[in-house]
Amino acid sequence: MATPSPPARPGPEDGEVLVRLAGVTVRYPRRSVPALDHVDLELRRGELVVVMGASGAGKSTLAAVVLGLVTPDDGTVEVNGRILDPVTADAWRHHLGWAPQRPALVHGTVAANIALGRADASRAEVVAAAAAAGADAFIGDLPDGYDTVIGDGGRGLSAGQRQRLGLARAFLRDAALLVVDEPTAHLDPVSAAVVAATLAERRGGRTTIVLTHDPDLVPDADRVVHLADGRWTDPTEATR
Repeated sequence: MATPSPPARPGPEDGEVLVRLAGVTVRYPRRSVPALDHVDLELRRGELVVVMGASGAGKSTLAAVVLGLVTPDDGTVEVNGRILDPVTADAWRHHLGWAPQRPALVHGTVAANIALGRADASRAEVVAAAAAAGADAFIGDLPDGYDTVIGDGGRGLSAGQRQRLGLARAFLRDAALLVVDEPTAHLDPVSAAVVAATLAERRGGRTTIVLTHDPDLVPDADRVVHLADGRWTDPTEATR
């Protein structure tokens, strides 16, 4: 008997559309309304898409769907024209960079935390990623710089410092798709400007989706869409 072929593994292949959501609906137990309600979205290669919305609008659920962490109750998610499901999602995540609001940090050096997921990264690459995330200044003030040991959960660092390490880790992956959740929420104006500039510089190279309520991130976007109560309220093409 012939051995069944393994399922197609979504990855960074040719084609204009990298990710397509069609009629995606997500419902959570004990919630009367869907977290996402028939959402359609295309993420094209090399573009920066900003998703605006207040807290509770459904942005984090949208991120979880794109990352393959949540399977929609209705609708489909396609990556390179292939359906994303629990079987293919793990392979897909190898091509992603993910910067949540509260990154998972572990006991170890600052450099090791940035390099999680990129064990082959050089010190120069780690430093460059930290600079892109606006983290190099505070790291330089730590007792042992990049070799400073931090506690589990980033104990000893502020919320903004932890977030910048998470951003640096995502930038270091140089992934096909970068998903960033509220990247400027805990940052001072100077660091926020550095992060905004880095996200803008990625346009044309890697696809980036930014989930935010910060209007300062809008001017550099290729497209801006607005999410409220799990639905698009005013999808618009950002003109440049």
